[in-house]
Amino acid sequence: MKRLNRFQSFFSDLFNAPTIIDSRLQLFCRFVIATLTTANIGGILDIVLAPLSSSYLVYFGDSKDKSVNKAIKESTTAGLNNVVRNFADAVRGKYNLIASIYPDGSMEYIEFFPGGLTAFSKLTRANILEIANQFSVTAEKYKSTLGGTPFALIFSGYNASIIAALSNQTDKKGKAKTISSEVITMRAPVEDALMNVMYKIGLMYSPNWEKCNSFFDFSLLNAAHHSTGTNASGTLLVGGMSNCLEVPILSSSTFILKNPNIVPIYYYLSAAKNGAMVGILIDVKPETNYVASFAEFNAPSGLFLNVKNLTEYKVNWDVHLNA
Repeated sequence: MKRLNRFQSFFSDLFNAPTIIDSRLQLFCRFVIATLTTANIGGILDIVLAPLSSSYLVYFGDSKDKSVNKAIKESTTAGLNNVVRNFADAVRGKYNLIASIYPDGSMEYIEFFPGGLTAFSKLTRANILEIANQFSVTAEKYKSTLGGTPFALIFSGYNASIIAALSNQTDKKGKAKTISSEVITMRAPVEDALMNVMYKIGLMYSPNWEKCNSFFDFSLLNAAHHSTGTNASGTLLVGGMSNCLEVPILSSSTFILKNPNIVPIYYYLSAAKNGAMVGILIDVKPETNYVASFAEFNAPSGLFLNVKNLTEYKVNWDVHLNA
């Protein structure tokens, strides 16, 4: 690289790159904030820590909501899928009754099954409203020969449930989309704040490059796994808890607390292995990774990291310790 190009590259925004997705930038920011906070003795780094923290909260505060909305959206999609599946099962369950009174090829049979019974194995978001409504109307029309009002109510009920589930899913998708468009306009201040941190650290600690690099873990921007530190993972049943790391932790430790579930999980410190909680719980939102410093647990006597499941679901947990 020519000297001029190298000079221009040095002053360009290193974090404004399509390959650096939000989830990785968020982890990187949390790591930088944690290391700055630890080193900010007497407020020597306030000038860069405060702007980074505030821009992080503005941008990733919304991004956290976005990840929660993503989980909500997926849960509403699952809700719709369950209703559709149950509707199709109900149709198949009543097929023999309908066909015994209105044989295949009859006008009434075609009203019930214009695309044949196989159409109910190919239900999609695009066709479910039309098919469910058509079946409900037909069930009402011929209910007198098929069991009366209870028969018709089965399918009018599914029709109403499908309409409600589609409406709910559409609302959640719209909410997630709106938040996504809003946060895009707020990433630039985060990138600018990170660049200012890099220049400040370089000014304070160069040419001690090892010290400078200790404030940043650039692997968080480019890879899902880490070559240094300690990794641990496991599963928790309903109401379960577990010690995460066999070794005691240090006051300089930084943690990547991962939550791959659609419900929150909680991390805390204890003074003894598998002991009682000291300090506070850190709530890690669904489908997010969270970087926490030792100080964030507010537990000076904490030596061991633990995870707790306060939900009604079986959950997975995963942590990375940067000692």
